[in-house]
Amino acid sequence: MSEISKLNPLQQAPLTDKKPQVTEEKFREVAEMYEKHFIRHMLKEMRSTVKESGFIKQNNAEKIFRDQLDDQYADDWGKSGGIGLADLIHNQLMERYGTQMGLKEKLTKPEGPIDLNLKSNLTVLRVPS
Repeated sequence: MSEISKLNPLQQAPLTDKKPQVTEEKFREVAEMYEKHFIRHMLKEMRSTVKESGFIKQNNAEKIFRDQLDDQYADDWGKSGGIGLADLIHNQLMERYGTQMGLKEKLTKPEGPIDLNLKSNLTVLRVPS
C-alpha cells in the first residue's frame, strides 16, 4: 500500500466488528453535557443584558476572567443537580433509543379484546368518600 493511499480520507476504512459501546451512563453524560452547555449560554445571554456603566472600564483580562468564572458557575451548577434539563433529556433518549441500543426492554402492548365477563380481568377502584 502506498503512502498516498494511507492518507487518502476518501478511501473507505476497513470495517471492523467493533460496535460503539452505548450505555445508559453515556446517555446520562451526554444529557449533563448538554445541560451545562445550555446553562453557559444562558449565563452569557444574561450577562449581555447588563450594560457597563462607564464609570469603571473593563479590560480584556477581566472579560476573560468573567467568562471563565461563568463557565465554572455552570459546571458547579450542573454538578449540584442542574436545572432538571439533564433528567428530561436522559429520559427522552432512553425512550427513543433505549430499546434500539438494548438498554431497555421492549414493552408489549395488550392484544385483542379483553373478556370483561371474567372477574379476574376486572379491577374496580373504589374512591374513599
